[in-house]
Amino acid sequence: MLLDGGMVVVVETRPVRGIQEKVYQLAQSPHLPAEDYAGLTKEQHLHYFNAYVAALLKGFADYLEASHETPDLLADQTGYTETVFYAAPEEMERFRQKLLEALQEVVGNEPSPDRCRRKLAIISHPIPGKED
Repeated sequence: MLLDGGMVVVVETRPVRGIQEKVYQLAQSPHLPAEDYAGLTKEQHLHYFNAYVAALLKGFADYLEASHETPDLLADQTGYTETVFYAAPEEMERFRQKLLEALQEVVGNEPSPDRCRRKLAIISHPIPGKED
């Protein structure tokens, strides 16, 4: 039912004792609306964040596994980085809006021979502690 409903997709099949074993994954990453996570405890947030990071690790490991012996991150336009900056709440909101506008330009793209499916993961949080 989940497969027929488009909730999960088959990501791998392999023969096991004469039958095809299938590995499923969610068709898209789960997303909780703000009202659903507003009342979560610190422990619950950490639990969900750990699951999110585990999914990121799995996705990147899958990319590396499918790559050549030495993946060419530059050619694949792949990378990971961290940037620290100062921003007031209204500056962060303007940044978020610009980012959402930029994403809207590509999110609706249909598959084509010159397009590969991509993932962009963003984590943003204040850095606790003393200001520099």
